[in-house]
Amino acid sequence: MFYLLFGTGVRLQEVCDLNKSDIFSDRIIVTGKGLKKREIYPPPEAIESYLLYPERMDCEYLFNSKSGKMSYNYFRKRCSPVAMKTEVRFNPHMARHIYATALFRKGMSVFTF
Repeated sequence: MFYLLFGTGVRLQEVCDLNKSDIFSDRIIVTGKGLKKREIYPPPEAIESYLLYPERMDCEYLFNSKSGKMSYNYFRKRCSPVAMKTEVRFNPHMARHIYATALFRKGMSVFTF
């Protein structure tokens, strides 16, 4: 989950909404705001791990909690203790900023991403 957030710049809600059927051998289909669909391209090894991971679950979602689909609040609640222990200030939206900054530093136009 962290890899998708930091490695692709997707929103946390988009990750929470991922179904097993959204994962393909070369891409992941993400449903964003306004129900717009777009493709993201994590490295092949990441996709392979996501393709294997859901086989162990009975839930239709890629990431879930004990009660079913993982929610935005559940994720934040689970991350808070980790962030406090490591003294790293983190919220899920920061991952988007970190990703965008990395692309900008590599020379990509802000209008492209």
